[in-house]
Amino acid sequence: KRQQTTAPLHHPWIPDEVCRAFHHSEGNPLSAEVESTQNLSRAATLAHALHRLDLITLQTDHLVVHVVGCDGLEAASPAKIQETFRPWVQWLRTHARKPPRTVKLCLVGPNMPIDTDADDTGARTLELVEATESKSRLTSVNVSCHRGYYHEWRQAQDDDKNTNSSNTFPHLLVAYHPGFWGYDTWKPTLEWLAQRSVPLEATSYTLLEAEEDQEVLEAVSGATKLFEAEYNPFSSHQNRPTSTAIKGEEYRENSTWQAWRI
Repeated sequence: KRQQTTAPLHHPWIPDEVCRAFHHSEGNPLSAEVESTQNLSRAATLAHALHRLDLITLQTDHLVVHVVGCDGLEAASPAKIQETFRPWVQWLRTHARKPPRTVKLCLVGPNMPIDTDADDTGARTLELVEATESKSRLTSVNVSCHRGYYHEWRQAQDDDKNTNSSNTFPHLLVAYHPGFWGYDTWKPTLEWLAQRSVPLEATSYTLLEAEEDQEVLEAVSGATKLFEAEYNPFSSHQNRPTSTAIKGEEYRENSTWQAWRI
């Protein structure tokens, strides 16, 4: 199944040279392209999810994406946030037929690092579009970092009368390797989401883990499967050493993915 899942050579949002890296590096573990897939997998997976689920239309002016269960792998520092998400911003600015005017990217998780919560001035946000960049319809990508469980943060947003709900309700939830099946702490968040209707895209290290996550999501009241657990064409091609790995199973970041409306 993994061999049958290859990245396209052309994608509406992702540059051809990036697609070629994901397409060619399979079977060539010494290739520099393998490192490229490791570095760009999160950005490419996010871009492909928005495209596959058709979440950006020509009328979309303000896009909101929430990354749930976020931690140091995506947000160890402002520089790490830039490294993780700026490629996606650049692709959106230059390759999308009609990008939104603004993007709000919220990174939320109980294990968010301290130094992304506030800089020396106390700010909790980061802007990924520099004022000196060439003109584009997309003029602002604002990243905000929040430490805590997603349902608690969202409830606080709902209770805050000064918060504009239209600016916080997400078009897409993204969960990189959430391990729904292995952590009971996800239960109240999934129960809270069961009262909403939001697309959720989740990745896993292996297909077995993805199928176990799928069983958890199938049990969520009102959840609708958009596509089932399958190998991700924009998976990292770098194997992840894991002491508990099943024999013959390769662990890779964003190896598999699935999408639901919860």
